[in-house]
Amino acid sequence: MFLSESKNLRAQAVRQAITRNQPSTPELAVLTQYVLGNLSLEQTNSELRQHGRTILAAPVAA
Repeated sequence: MFLSESKNLRAQAVRQAITRNQPSTPELAVLTQYVLGNLSLEQTNSELRQHGRTILAAPVAA
């Protein structure tokens, strides 16, 4: 599990993606798993590419 700060950054990235792209129900499920820390950014992008999308976020350097 990731730190809560990381979770907040993930949630912010997802909120921005939702606002811009109006994702479908399957895409929302993938984004939810990303916010919860169950998927990495790479896994999330891979899943979203199947729907023709890529999340607009980059890993934060520690």
